[in-house]
Amino acid sequence: MSNFQKLLFKPQKDAMQSKPVDEQNKDVEVKTSKSQKEPRKTVPKENFFKRHGIFRFDFDHAARFYPILSTKKSQSNFTVGVTLDEEVDEEVLQTAVNDCAGRFPAFKVKQRRGYAWHYLVENNAPIKVFPLDEFVPCPINSKETNGYLFKLTCGGNRIEMTMFHGLCDGNGAIEFLKTILLAYAKLKGKKIENAEGILDHGAPFEPEELEDSFVSHYAPIKLGEIDLKKLLGSKPFRIDGTLLKHGTETDKLVIDCADVVARAKSVGVSFTAYVTGAIALALDSFEDVKKKKDYVIMIPVNLRNLFESSSLRNFVTFIRVIVKPHSCGSVEEYAKEAQKQIAEESSKDKMARFISTSVRAQRSFLAKITPLFLKQFFLKLGRLFARSRQTIIFSNLGRVQVPVELGVEYFYVNMNTSKNNTQNMSSVTTDGKAVFTLTRAVKEKDFSNRLFGLIEKGE
Repeated sequence: MSNFQKLLFKPQKDAMQSKPVDEQNKDVEVKTSKSQKEPRKTVPKENFFKRHGIFRFDFDHAARFYPILSTKKSQSNFTVGVTLDEEVDEEVLQTAVNDCAGRFPAFKVKQRRGYAWHYLVENNAPIKVFPLDEFVPCPINSKETNGYLFKLTCGGNRIEMTMFHGLCDGNGAIEFLKTILLAYAKLKGKKIENAEGILDHGAPFEPEELEDSFVSHYAPIKLGEIDLKKLLGSKPFRIDGTLLKHGTETDKLVIDCADVVARAKSVGVSFTAYVTGAIALALDSFEDVKKKKDYVIMIPVNLRNLFESSSLRNFVTFIRVIVKPHSCGSVEEYAKEAQKQIAEESSKDKMARFISTSVRAQRSFLAKITPLFLKQFFLKLGRLFARSRQTIIFSNLGRVQVPVELGVEYFYVNMNTSKNNTQNMSSVTTDGKAVFTLTRAVKEKDFSNRLFGLIEKGE
């Protein structure tokens, strides 16, 4: 019996003890104590136990369409990275990631085609480490990665992991990278006094980490109650520009997090709302005001802060902050409007409704009987004529804290972009340093320059 099989049939224990990634800035989510969270439901074992002689599990309900829409050049990938205080040893890193792989069976997989959906099976091939990619996130060639749906790279004092969003969200990817860093440091002979908050690669895997939390927290609804129009939203203002031939470029800002938090508190808003206000004001700098549609700033919500979950897979959703161009005259005014909408849209009731809608739509009779090749044909055909439903995505992953012995200077995240959604931004805070990473698919830097100036100075 393989390690993967032993782990999957292991008796369930309590959820993992590590702290949530969003510990510092739980701005987007409604703050809910453990006693207020819904009781944990039974882990759906059928999702990852033996079927037809194969150890397999399904993509979670937030990710089922990602592999259907993926091509060799266009994939739903993101990159989590870390800058260290010393040069990275590639051989030691490769040993570390392979030592850690068994601790994360959700990522130790390869993709297969089923009748109606893609699914995942155990992958026992060795994990390779590659030189840094020039532009991230880049497409993942599964033939090069031995079938793995993530790609680990290093160069100089940086380590980057490009991850297929079908496997997990940014929170799960960062947990994986933290464990790799801990294993790497130990192999380098460093003594770690306190590794609290990091999953130890030598510890047993917990089945809850592999669960589809959308299913665990699904409350049945009727098919007629699904509001697809609301899920899709309206067509927003789009940031146009000269598309880059090589894919993406990155603009980065590293500043003292306390400065941004202080400005946010001075006007009674959260860190996330304040940065959203800066984004809206920066968008006002574009010309041709009369023809502008509403700004739609999409913000991921970490559902782990609302519903009991230890899942390392996808358990996020998005809310939309919608503002009219030039409707406010300052970062502070836009931030107050953003704060109001975030509080309304991220309520637990609305998030529960979204979970039920997502799961129910994929459980429909039509979704079950439609062959995978037909799903691919119609979805990709529709994608040719579709336009983005947001102007920009801003993802605040909060604070990522690791032991000082790991030598981490800061973490960062590069988000995915496309020709229709040309710029997206993330923020991660490490040791008081807030790192804003804007990934763009266009040549022009005017927007990022304006935005970073507003975040740094507030005007």
